Amino acid sequence: MSVEPTLTYQLDSTTYEVLTEALEQHAAHQELLTRQTQFAPTTEDRMTLLHEVLHAEELRRTIEAAHSAGQVSITLEPSTYQLLTEALSGYHDDQMHAAEEATQEHDDPDDGDPARQAAAAADRLHLQAVEAAHCAHL
Repeated sequence: MSVEPTLTYQLDSTTYEVLTEALEQHAAHQELLTRQTQFAPTTEDRMTLLHEVLHAEELRRTIEAAHSAGQVSITLEPSTYQLLTEALSGYHDDQMHAAEEATQEHDDPDDGDPARQAAAAADRLHLQAVEAAHCAHL
């Protein structure tokens, strides 16, 4: 019997913001997919997507509740690992796109720095999740 790995994040302001925003964006995206006619989700697809929305919101609330303690420990069962890595990956992509747009819009590479920093933080948190899952299975 194997024990699921646990990942502990120190909830400094950047980590807290990236985690909660990534999960919020992921939940919103999954919920949007349930209503997209071009996607034509079946009832089963909708149920799966809505389950992901609920899971993302539950994890976000867990992180919010742990904020005052300064850290959160997350058990990385397969569905939570998948949710967390997909949310952080999507957030990273969104932030890099925002950085590129800000840079082009103002023709100033520094305009995209906040988004690039958020993307880098998402990468760091994603890597920590991957490492925690990998180390548990060695």
